[in-house]
Amino acid sequence: MMIAPASLPGNRNSYTIEKLSDASEHIHFDEAARLLGSLDGWEDPSGQLRDYLLKFHMKAACITGNGSLLGAVMWDRVGESDFVRLEDVAVQPEAREKGIGTESVCVTKRV
Repeated sequence: MMIAPASLPGNRNSYTIEKLSDASEHIHFDEAARLLGSLDGWEDPSGQLRDYLLKFHMKAACITGNGSLLGAVMWDRVGESDFVRLEDVAVQPEAREKGIGTESVCVTKRV
């Protein structure tokens, strides 16, 4: 499910933010899991992300551009409120300092 097509400020490159639900639904699931898992040293990144999404009902999205994974974000809605708790934001080293992390944080408020 696509959440938002966007363009990076001052840049002609575009990217897409897509919701992750499980490994079978997105080509970048495993890569996004490894990227998020690198922040906390997950031993089984795909399994850990799947647990967060399915068992704990958290949300995650990946940011892609030109067919490549640029970043990933994971968050949790706080009860029945409008608040979300940001869990992790990870951006590939080559995609950093281009506004991708900031935009991925903003998207958590819209989903």
